[in-house]
Amino acid sequence: MYDSKQITQLRKSGRLKEAFDLAKRLLNDNPNDECILNAYAWVLYSIVKLESTRNLSLANNFFSELCALEAKLKNDMLTENVNKLRPKLNPIYADIERANELRKNGKTKEAVQIFYKLKQNGLLNIEFHENYGWALYEYAKEYMNDLDIDKFQKLLHEYLKLENKKPSRLHSIMLNLAINYSKEYKTLNIFKFFQAWNPKLLQDEDYEEKYIQKDAKNYPSLVSKLIKTIIEGQFPFDINYLIDELGSKKLVVENIRETFFWMIINAHKDNKTSCMWSIFNHYVNNYSIFGGSYWHSEILKLAERYMIGNNLWRFFEFLKIWNIENFIDSDYLEEKNEQYINKPLVLKSIKKLFECIKDSDKYADDIQWVLDLYSCSIDKFDDNVWLLREYALLLNKIGNTEDANKIYKNLILELKEQAYIWHEFGNIVKSNNRELAISMFCKALTLQNDEDMIGNIMLDLSELLLDKKEFDVAFPILMRYKAHREEKGWKLPPRFQELLSKIDTTINNDRVCVSIEDFYCKNKIMAEEYILSNIPTHHIILSRIFKDKNDIELLVFTDLKNIEFISKRKKHKNLKNAKINDIFAAKLYFDKSKQKYSILSLEESAYTFDEIINNCDEAIAIVNSINTKKGLFHCYINLNVGGIMHFADTDLRPNIGDFIKIKYNLRINKKENKQELYILKTEKTSEINESLIKKVDGELKLKYKTDSKTLDFEDLFDTHIKHDDNLQEMRDNIKKPDFAFIEDCYVQKSVLEQYNILSNDFVKAKALFNERKKSWEVFEIIQY
Repeated sequence: MYDSKQITQLRKSGRLKEAFDLAKRLLNDNPNDECILNAYAWVLYSIVKLESTRNLSLANNFFSELCALEAKLKNDMLTENVNKLRPKLNPIYADIERANELRKNGKTKEAVQIFYKLKQNGLLNIEFHENYGWALYEYAKEYMNDLDIDKFQKLLHEYLKLENKKPSRLHSIMLNLAINYSKEYKTLNIFKFFQAWNPKLLQDEDYEEKYIQKDAKNYPSLVSKLIKTIIEGQFPFDINYLIDELGSKKLVVENIRETFFWMIINAHKDNKTSCMWSIFNHYVNNYSIFGGSYWHSEILKLAERYMIGNNLWRFFEFLKIWNIENFIDSDYLEEKNEQYINKPLVLKSIKKLFECIKDSDKYADDIQWVLDLYSCSIDKFDDNVWLLREYALLLNKIGNTEDANKIYKNLILELKEQAYIWHEFGNIVKSNNRELAISMFCKALTLQNDEDMIGNIMLDLSELLLDKKEFDVAFPILMRYKAHREEKGWKLPPRFQELLSKIDTTINNDRVCVSIEDFYCKNKIMAEEYILSNIPTHHIILSRIFKDKNDIELLVFTDLKNIEFISKRKKHKNLKNAKINDIFAAKLYFDKSKQKYSILSLEESAYTFDEIINNCDEAIAIVNSINTKKGLFHCYINLNVGGIMHFADTDLRPNIGDFIKIKYNLRINKKENKQELYILKTEKTSEINESLIKKVDGELKLKYKTDSKTLDFEDLFDTHIKHDDNLQEMRDNIKKPDFAFIEDCYVQKSVLEQYNILSNDFVKAKALFNERKKSWEVFEIIQY
């Protein structure tokens, strides 16, 4: 009995005719037997494969039957092999094989000629288009530098007409080839080619960065390379088309921006200055509209770095078009590089704008957007006084003196020891209040001892004095200015000569005897009072005095509400003899950046101590410890809050367990991070607060310290008097106990000695809370 296995054995042994005949006979009897049909199909496949090299006509006859059978069986392996066999039955297969062989051997030109001729004659079937495409690619790659633009474009056009499988690796590397050619030869418009190539045929991997292990570096994706080539080659293109086709605005715009960044870097490196400015201008005018991003900010960093000196003016217009709304979150943060910390880009940009504007009237009518940037940044950098200062100066520049004045009035509180801030403020107020400006200039001159630094202040002051015709003061100021510059060997500016010419020539120089320093000191008072005029007065108490590690005396002040600060005694003349509980009327400044108060003015207060503490809290407290050596006692008003009172601040000399009435204020002990009492006043009271005392009733258990351990009374008793009948006598010889416990209450040695306790016993007692140890301690034994 024959079966399909015998057909297969005959085929594999090369006896194809016998296998064919047997399969035919078996199919006559069983035409639908799937096993026999499969075996017969593989016999036909083997015959076709053999005859394709000997008799193409005969092979095609068998192939027709094989194809019909393959469609019926739906065998994947058979289908795959049939498809591989199909091209070999083409009459031009020999030519195709010859062309492929030539291509593999590097004879790409001859291979292309064969493919081209077959195609021209209508003989190149679609299944061979892939082979032709590879031949075109390898030929173009080999001869790229020898092909002029016409020939290269014809080659690309020839490829694009092929109907090979797309998307594919071949299709992507043909785009890469065109990109490389256009980088060298700008005559190839890569954007137009990309449109013809069809963006929809990009593969996922064409968007991916590639890592080449041999080079140990990353290379940009094909899409990134395309975009950068379009920009570098200055090819006209439609950005919206790219965004739509590539499906990502960020991808397109960031690649464009990164390309411009490196173009600017390279132009600067090659000292192509005019080219660099052109790149800056083209970029900012065309790509700022796409919003903020990493590379947009990186390009602004280059502008901030390169637009200096004679080119500083460029920065103003550049940033205006760049658009301050395009700053991103990271632009407000410091940049940390290994050893350096750079200021945030926003702050560096603002500083640059200020340099552009401060000495020029060119921008006076066009700085509202700059002021908007300052306003926004001040909210983010609320501790930056320099930002506020520049903002105020610009406000003054556009005539908004009122707002500038308000800012400077606060600024000067922090920078009050700096001469330049008083000078600048004087120039702000001089248009509305000449007398105040003179006072501010005088204040500035009292603060700066270096005459190299005060020349402009002296000229500004002289100008205002001359307007008032106070020649007797202006003249010596100008003469001192002149003498100093001559001593330094510096030229006198035209402004000096102009001011000097206003001096009334009738003045007798010998009679001018005004003391400049006296004039400064006398006239600075108005400025000082003006600054303090709107600042509220706080009535503060000197609550504590201590010395730091350098033996410098420090004074602690409080307003008994929310203000507490420390000042050195020598910081103000009115503190020279100040003592605890002295009251002062003070004007204060709170520095947000340092989180501390400083004294602006300090006078004795009209309020008495009792008036100040009148509305403070009262409570019944209990004294739980006394330190005679340090001259103080401790008390508490509840188990969590206590405080100390020095003997020097009260007439009371209480005993432990005494109740007292106190007026107090709560404050935070920052070192221990807890609330504590600031006791303002104490007095005797008959009132008691039983909740502050713990009453205990139980066995008192004695404890004894030895060199190595602590013993209980029973341990010591067993050791010493175990075999002795005279108990009392032996007790008298036992050492005194070191401490004891009643339940969880601790009993000090001094209490045990006070009550002459030498043995365990049941007792009643009272205990006070030790806040530091968080435990109860017996202070009185009621019954023993």
